[in-house]
Amino acid sequence: MKKHQNNNKKTNKKKLRIIDKIFYKIFLSTLVLIGLLVFDESINFNKNINITKFISISSFLLPKEYNNLIDKEVYQNSDFDNLIYSNNINQITNYSFNGVTSLTDGVIVKIKKNENELYEVYVQTIDDYVYCYSNLRSFDKGIYSFIKSGTILGSSYFDNERKCYNYEIIISKNKEFFALYDMYENKN
Repeated sequence: MKKHQNNNKKTNKKKLRIIDKIFYKIFLSTLVLIGLLVFDESINFNKNINITKFISISSFLLPKEYNNLIDKEVYQNSDFDNLIYSNNINQITNYSFNGVTSLTDGVIVKIKKNENELYEVYVQTIDDYVYCYSNLRSFDKGIYSFIKSGTILGSSYFDNERKCYNYEIIISKNKEFFALYDMYENKN
């Protein structure tokens, strides 16, 4: 009888150890999150919190494949044939390549399908720039996915009249808009 009670106590201790480990991990993660919110003076609760700041600060919690993807320069894209900046919109035309590539590292924060069945994809970078890729016929990534510069996001819309692929990129930060070429000049 005593032997059976000892075995019961050992299994209960093992279960408690596993539960304790899980509890400690949850507790420590909560402390880290609260610490980030309390001690980071740059977070303003009147606006959305930039998830890329959290990713860069807490990179030790992420899988190793994401740790070195955060501090990359803007992607130098030679995949488009024509670029026109008009009314705060970078209009891109391709005659042979229909893929839409990401210009920078970031997190996909919004995906919207418009009335023409075309997608708008919003990518937010670590320095609060928002890249809106619009007129995408298809889209291959999920929301809150971390993407590297040069990643193919999807395919662009084919214009039958002009016989070319078209899509648009709107680059903004704090309600200010930027031309794609200006972004390249600022990096160099």
